[in-house]
Amino acid sequence: MIDDLIDILRRSCRSSCVASILSGRPDDSGPASCMAGRFYSKLGESWPTNDHGLMIPLIQIVLAQVPTVPKCLQEFSLLAMFLDRRNLPDDGEAVNGEGWLLRAYQPGDVLVPLDAPPELWAGEYPKDRRHFAFNKQFPPRVTRLSWRQSDADYPGWEDYGSLLPHYNWEFDELHPRYTQIANNEYGTKVGGWPTYIQGGCFRSEGEFAFQVASQEKPRALFGDNGNIYVFRMPEGWRLSWDCY
Repeated sequence: MIDDLIDILRRSCRSSCVASILSGRPDDSGPASCMAGRFYSKLGESWPTNDHGLMIPLIQIVLAQVPTVPKCLQEFSLLAMFLDRRNLPDDGEAVNGEGWLLRAYQPGDVLVPLDAPPELWAGEYPKDRRHFAFNKQFPPRVTRLSWRQSDADYPGWEDYGSLLPHYNWEFDELHPRYTQIANNEYGTKVGGWPTYIQGGCFRSEGEFAFQVASQEKPRALFGDNGNIYVFRMPEGWRLSWDCY
């Protein structure tokens, strides 16, 4: 029976593309995968705002620069993600537009640089804000991203457990074999499996799209070194996050 469960694990393996943060800002030659700025949008689109004011640019993903793209993202050419400037969702989850915003563009869209308002980083930053590790002297740093493909991204233990048939199996027998095989890619990545910190949250009705991990170089920290996960659900985009 354990061999059957291990076969389920092997068949659950996915490809993902993991981001590396590069030195230097993106140039002006066109859209680039980056964090914290140099974003693109449709002509006429303005900088997003919500009840707390101007939203913070988190990550831009140019999908032509990503070696392998999950099915749920293959119709898009560029993703631009913004966060509320004060808080991440209190309950750990939110639909698109509730404390965060994902703009997803298709290949036919004509995109132009989105100029950041001069007041974007003006004023005091609340000391209790936890989704970005910066203060008034240190707004997030604009950084370029490159992508490395991995063909061995396995589900975390909890997500793997959600794939198993509901019959008895021994933890002490299965878990050691799981740890010998399963590799879950850490960091900011597109596709694959989410790298949960506080246990899995398997979503059979949607598809995992990408995650953004806490990074010191662009000065982006979510709670205590947490991760943000984005799913494409039947009703639209959904964000969840967790931390240590």
